[in-house]
Amino acid sequence: LESVAVVIESADFSQAVPLERRADLAFVLDRGGVKQAAFVVEVQLEIDEEKRFAWPLYAASFHARARCATHLVVIAGSRRVAAWARAPAATIGGFMPIVLGPEEIPRREELESATRSPELAFLSALIHGRRKDGQRVLQTALRVAQTLDESRAAHYVDLVFSAHPVAVRAAMEVVMTIHGREFKSDFMRKLNAEGREEGRE
Repeated sequence: LESVAVVIESADFSQAVPLERRADLAFVLDRGGVKQAAFVVEVQLEIDEEKRFAWPLYAASFHARARCATHLVVIAGSRRVAAWARAPAATIGGFMPIVLGPEEIPRREELESATRSPELAFLSALIHGRRKDGQRVLQTALRVAQTLDESRAAHYVDLVFSAHPVAVRAAMEVVMTIHGREFKSDFMRKLNAEGREEGRE
């Protein structure tokens, strides 16, 4: 058998120069002042092996802060990415996130149902808006954004916009054409103006 060397490393895990690590979303479910569960959410549109090392850190860090059951949820942009994300991280005891792929996230194309659950409408746009038949999903999400307060609209649209900016701009033009009127919120009007300016450039 080959000899194996034991190398003693520092057991001090504090960071004098903190490493920038930032997930897409983190929240806690609270019932009557008692934390029930904590969740770290990552939107993963492509395979990135570096996330195998970052995800356990996100979960452990939030677990230490929230001090309750903690889960990491990966929203995968395709079946291929979902299958990759579901594979246990062998280098750290088989760490496995909860993975939501296109098959677990329903399409929201009808405005009435999308308005009842804006978060699901934008989640649908984030995942299904990337497909060739995703324009209607994006359009519905943008119409829902017109009914939200500026803070929520900014957060949701920014997340979708970062995933597929060209498709979102095209969907915005269609929404404006269909309704023939301006967006209600200052945020949406500004976003639309910026999209038009970039299109002209």
